[in-house]
Amino acid sequence: MQEELKEKWKEGRKEIKIACHNINGLKTKGWKLESLLGWAEEEEITILGITETNLTEREGKFLMHAANRKYVGFWTSAAMDKKKGSGVGILVEEHWEKHVGAVRKINEYMIEIILYFKQLELVILGVYIPPNDKAAGRLIQQRIVEITSKKKRQTQIVIFGDFNHTASNTLDRQHPQSESFKRLSIFN
Repeated sequence: MQEELKEKWKEGRKEIKIACHNINGLKTKGWKLESLLGWAEEEEITILGITETNLTEREGKFLMHAANRKYVGFWTSAAMDKKKGSGVGILVEEHWEKHVGAVRKINEYMIEIILYFKQLELVILGVYIPPNDKAAGRLIQQRIVEITSKKKRQTQIVIFGDFNHTASNTLDRQHPQSESFKRLSIFN
């Protein structure tokens, strides 16, 4: 695997594969992380975001150590007053860790990692917007606007996560067999 990467770099093919997964809890199901990391390695994922970890930062580091994989984890702690629905992590392949220059844990719902390259600053934002906390959602949205509006020319921004947004509550909750269900034109 390492030799393949070296060959890709020599050929000038420098690609970063980024993925995100809402894991919905790792505290009692650490095997989920092991399984996800196995998949990430097979798919050659460079940066992997995880939302709704429900872990403390310390528990996240412990799980990464126990998994003994080729990723380095950066975690926000889950909200102490909530049983589930918070905590974000960003995992970076260990040979890319040398490019990580800054890690900012905005709150239990957002983490920012900045990777520095010769002519590029890559900002990675991992986000989980809680569906029942409008104030936290607004804070996250404001922070995203702030980061993107201050973007420099050589900066690229990747935002991933679980935004818990529904364009239409009616469509989201209707069953296809209900009488009031209308087929959207994209399905006809």
